[in-house]
Amino acid sequence: MNFTDLQLQFAESPCLRLLRAENAPLVLATLFAAFKREHASAVPESRLRAILEAELEEARDTEESAVGKKA
Repeated sequence: MNFTDLQLQFAESPCLRLLRAENAPLVLATLFAAFKREHASAVPESRLRAILEAELEEARDTEESAVGKKA
């Protein structure tokens, strides 16, 4: 693997794009809460929204940049 290969991977890989995204901590915290903390292999959309809203509420309490975001 060389520099060019890695550049291509960073540009095209959905996983790497997620990790580089501004909202990556929020997405990863939500997915962790939904699947790992609750030990679930499938989660209904309504439950995911509730978990996301809880994560957003926690983020609003700790930082101002999350104030305008909605689930």
